[in-house]
Amino acid sequence: MCEGSQLPKYRQLAVGLEQLLLSGAIGSGERLPSDRELAEHLGTTTVTVSKGLNELVSRGLLRRKVGSGTYAGDLSEPACRRIGVVCHEVVMPDRAYISPLLHNFHRYWEEKNYQVLTLRGRPENYLQLYQEFRLAGILVLVPREEFFPDIAQLQADGLPLVWIGHHCPKNPNISFGSNHEKTAEEAVKYLHSLGHRRIGFINFTDSDSNRIRKRGYRKGMWNAKLPIHPDWEIGQNRSEFFAQDMDRLFHGASFPTALLLSEIHAVFRLYNVLQQLRLRVPEDISLVAFDDPPYLTEINPPLTVFRQELEEFSGQASRQLELQILGKAMMSINHDNMGSNLMVRKSCRNLVERQETK
Repeated sequence: MCEGSQLPKYRQLAVGLEQLLLSGAIGSGERLPSDRELAEHLGTTTVTVSKGLNELVSRGLLRRKVGSGTYAGDLSEPACRRIGVVCHEVVMPDRAYISPLLHNFHRYWEEKNYQVLTLRGRPENYLQLYQEFRLAGILVLVPREEFFPDIAQLQADGLPLVWIGHHCPKNPNISFGSNHEKTAEEAVKYLHSLGHRRIGFINFTDSDSNRIRKRGYRKGMWNAKLPIHPDWEIGQNRSEFFAQDMDRLFHGASFPTALLLSEIHAVFRLYNVLQQLRLRVPEDISLVAFDDPPYLTEINPPLTVFRQELEEFSGQASRQLELQILGKAMMSINHDNMGSNLMVRKSCRNLVERQETK
């Protein structure tokens, strides 16, 4: 058992034994030492040992035989091979991110004969979900930034889990996804390299990823010594007023020459509104977005994006979770090759070239 762990001792015992069972270190049907022997070996009480073992009995990982002892269960049973995909809110499918990510994750685990359950919960009840649904491990899907410390602590305490949605440099081996703040900074830097000095930001929802991207946008503008105009930040629960907001934006005394589009689902609406305002992309306004569903190459003009490598980091997350389940050492993850990659298309105008040709 681990000194300093926030998990109760019986839970530490249960998690440790579960990893031994699922890794094959304890084979199906193998007899365990007695409760008294385990208590003496671990330096705890028989009450603690009994409570930890009974938890694994209730999940089918162990079997108790009166007068004989405790034995490893049949670890080939499906109940022992379940992965929980846990989100703090209802998961809505979309072609840009959630659907392809979950498709990759499901495929990985189904090929290994694991069931994948979609559950709803927050860090304070992950353990309850883990026990109630007899999970082998947990994927936390797009958690809020405020949850990161609690999730990391649960993993450090022995709960097999990873999260996908945002890479956190403080937890490199269990957090997978783009660093949204850094990517937004890079987007500003890219537009600035093309000569744009007036850059705006559009989003419709107050999601965690959008808040982080806005923070990166502002940081990028600050680093480039560019002005941040409050009227150039459009959206945040104002989707019904989008056309009016855009009309005011481009009929003001000063308006942006480029926009970052954080909410990819709004791309068609944006193109339609720009057409109504008789603004051309990229001649009058340059656009950069995040995420890269296939349809973005079909619109006119095709949209420049920072593509998230969903298959890469969902695969890495799955492998890292599997290592935890098997009780093996986790990989050291290099996130340099798993961030967002710039896909240059035709939605951005190079103002530097324009100035040089004058």
